[in-house]
Amino acid sequence: MNFYVLPYLGNIDLTKAESHYSIESIQLNGDSANIDLNFENLCVPKEQMDKIKAFLENIDGINQQNYIHINKDYANSQGGTVEDYLTHHLSVMERSQLAQLIDFENALIPQIKQLFNKIHLVRVALYASEEDLYGVFDYTIGKIYTNYYLVIKTDSIGNLCYITMES
Repeated sequence: MNFYVLPYLGNIDLTKAESHYSIESIQLNGDSANIDLNFENLCVPKEQMDKIKAFLENIDGINQQNYIHINKDYANSQGGTVEDYLTHHLSVMERSQLAQLIDFENALIPQIKQLFNKIHLVRVALYASEEDLYGVFDYTIGKIYTNYYLVIKTDSIGNLCYITMES
């Protein structure tokens, strides 16, 4: 057996990896998130594991960068994915649910900005194939309120590929 130790996930057998590894409730920049690792090929080259390890070691920094991307998208004067995500929830959620997330009496902070401030990371998934590695970060205003996520896809070193809304 040829084992490789990954941050958060522990020992992985390079000669017969499982297709999926998961760990729940790790702390990343104050967010409690799950990490999933998915392999396409169950015989994993050491070079691929080195990339995965580097990604996991920098996951806090990537998450911080993602928050910067979320802020930039929200600040876009043309509107963007983040604004679409928030306005969707403001229009479809019951007032009683929204009241758990925003203060309707607060005239100083717009409701959309209050909801924006609730966005947090809940899951990071890594997908490894023979030729590629990428990360998917799922952000939400709260899993108990919605099944929609702001999803950020990154490349193998954490650079932004795109932001989208998914359910």
